[in-house]
Amino acid sequence: MFIIIDWNIQHNEVYYTLFFQVPSQIQISKVIFKNIRGTSKTKDGVVLICSKSFPCDAIELNNVALTFNGAPVNAKCVNVKPILTGPTPNCTTTAAAV
Repeated sequence: MFIIIDWNIQHNEVYYTLFFQVPSQIQISKVIFKNIRGTSKTKDGVVLICSKSFPCDAIELNNVALTFNGAPVNAKCVNVKPILTGPTPNCTTTAAAV
C-alpha cells in the first residue's frame, strides 16, 4: 500500500522519463487521505507530484501510518504543501517538476 499523486504528465509509453514533459493544466485540490495504515513495497510510501503550473492545493494527510521493513515510510512532495494532521510522514521537497 502506498499513496501516489503524480500529476506531472509526461509522454513516453515505455516509462516516465524527463524527456518531452508537458505540465498539466488541471489542478488537484481538496483531497483527504485519512486513517490509512499498512505496509509499503517501497521506502517512499507517500509520493505527491503536482504540476508546477497548477500546484496541488488543500491536500491533507490525516493519520497516515505506513511502514517499510518495519520503519516509517518517506513522503516526497513536489509542487504541493500538504496539510499534515496526526501521525503522518513529513514531506521532503524534491526538485520542482515542470
